[in-house]
Amino acid sequence: MKYYYDAEIFDKELTPNTSQLAKPTVYKTVENKACIVVKNAMYRSAEFSGAFLLADSEAVDFPKSGFVRVEVFCRWFDRRLKTRGIKILVDLSKCQFKKNYSGQIVANLSL
Repeated sequence: MKYYYDAEIFDKELTPNTSQLAKPTVYKTVENKACIVVKNAMYRSAEFSGAFLLADSEAVDFPKSGFVRVEVFCRWFDRRLKTRGIKILVDLSKCQFKKNYSGQIVANLSL
């Protein structure tokens, strides 16, 4: 999570608001962290797949199906939101929540 809060805050002048071409570009290794592994998730018009570190506020039970926004610690074009992680749109039938995930997570979405 430190990598997320070390980033500069989102700047509307320098950071694209949306991008259909954005994809995972930076990965970090985590050990025993709460993560979500997604397929075809969306954020600001970009569609992507991968493992993401869940925000602490997301350690709750979700329904088995449907679409929800899930808060994760991932930068958007090397920038972060001021007060929280980004909220990606996921199809719950195409994702897995892992309480003690160890491995690579997506740390940045960009070109």
